[in-house]
Amino acid sequence: KLYVTKNTLSVKVKETVLTSRLYVGEVVKKENIFPVEFGTVVKVKKETLLDSVERTGVLIRGDKNNLIVFDIKQSGIFITANSEIGNVAETVEAEVLGGELKIAMNGKFLSDALKALEEDEVRISFNTEISPFTLENKEDKSSSYLILPVRIGG
Repeated sequence: KLYVTKNTLSVKVKETVLTSRLYVGEVVKKENIFPVEFGTVVKVKKETLLDSVERTGVLIRGDKNNLIVFDIKQSGIFITANSEIGNVAETVEAEVLGGELKIAMNGKFLSDALKALEEDEVRISFNTEISPFTLENKEDKSSSYLILPVRIGG
C-alpha cells in the first residue's frame, strides 16, 4: 500500500513500512552549478591520464581521501600523491590553454569519470584550486562530469 501526505511518501509491504520525506523546494539547476567559462583548459589522452591516475591510486588506496594533486604547467600535468607507504610523482603530456594551477582531488572520483568517457582525448576545465572543475570528451559534449576539489594547505 502507498500512503502520500503533504511531505512524505510511505510504502507498506506486510509488516514493513518505508517512509521517505518528499523533496520540498526548487531542484538545483545545472546552469547554476556548472561553470560557463574557465581560466585553464587541459586536453589530454584519456588512457595516458587514466593509467597515471590508477598507478597513483595503488599507492593511496585505503587513505580516507584518495588524494592526488595535479600541478598543471604549460608543459603538462605533474601528478603527485603521498601516503604512509610512500610517494609517487608522474608527468603526463597535455595541451594546456590558460594559466598554471595546482589542484587536489579524490583520485577515485577522477578515475570513475575518465572511465565513463568514450573518446580517446578528454578535456578538463578549471578555474581555481578550490572551484569545481569539469571533465568531458573533447568532441562530444553530451555528458560532463563535475568534480569538487579538495582544499590543500600551502
